[in-house]
Amino acid sequence: MTDAIGDIIAALKVEKILAGAGSSEIEIARELRHYSESLSGREQLAVKAFRRCNGDYPRTLAENSGLDPITCLQN
Repeated sequence: MTDAIGDIIAALKVEKILAGAGSSEIEIARELRHYSESLSGREQLAVKAFRRCNGDYPRTLAENSGLDPITCLQN
């Protein structure tokens, strides 16, 4: 609780926040999905595989937090 309050105080002082909890991985996976559509063959398969790996981090974070990953990660 002390850390959470300290984070809120710091965000209010600086007037900036940084999204966490896998949000950057979700955005990277989304952009990789769009990029993979411009490719073909093995390159497309490689980018799609990397995207799937990147998408596993937020799902794992949600599961480890005791949340339902399907509900948390809806687009």
